[in-house]
Amino acid sequence: MKTLHLLALAALAFPAAAPEAPPFNPQGRPNRNRPGPWDNDVLVYRLAADGGPEKLATFERAGVPTVARLKDGRFIAAFQHFPAGDDRNFDRVAVRFSEDEGRTWSKPEPIAVEGLESGLARPFDPTLVPLPDGRIRLYFTSNRSPDFRRSTPAIYSAISSNGISYVFEPGVRFAVEGRIVIDCAAALHNGVFHLIVPENGGAEDFMTRPQRGQPPRSGTGYHASAGTA
Repeated sequence: MKTLHLLALAALAFPAAAPEAPPFNPQGRPNRNRPGPWDNDVLVYRLAADGGPEKLATFERAGVPTVARLKDGRFIAAFQHFPAGDDRNFDRVAVRFSEDEGRTWSKPEPIAVEGLESGLARPFDPTLVPLPDGRIRLYFTSNRSPDFRRSTPAIYSAISSNGISYVFEPGVRFAVEGRIVIDCAAALHNGVFHLIVPENGGAEDFMTRPQRGQPPRSGTGYHASAGTA
């Protein structure tokens, strides 16, 4: 049994934005004139059997990471990527692969999701779950407007055989009417999928907290499960 584990950490706290700087510009893109996740990096650590940490890598300008082991033994990491000087791929989910237990990684590559439901925004806040047949399922958040008061986000999914090109699975995996559910965690255990999602409150409260200098809500969440059939 392997005793290696990778722990990917992103700096989650950043200064509250000034009230005059809205989260999104008129085109619905993140407003880079305010502090945001593009100011943070993802740090990759190896935890030895005795719990001692060893830093292996840094994913620059990244956040909300997820890591999984593929059937061929490689690691795949997915994260929200904010490359400098690359507007096309700014704030898109990207992946990197490692063939040496996380010590070195391939260059970031943005994913593509075929058949995404019309009107849905690009996937964000990724979570990877390896499947028994060697494919990998991507759980992600999406919605129809950057203003969550107009479109409540929900959790969706897509399937891939290579970790880069995904096919959208129709329908919503998880949603709560009138509540903000984003940034899920997921696992397949003993033939059952488990999905855990934070409770982020109502849309108005969620959208105005940064302007008030308040952190996200914490303390409660949802747990959902489903069989593999």
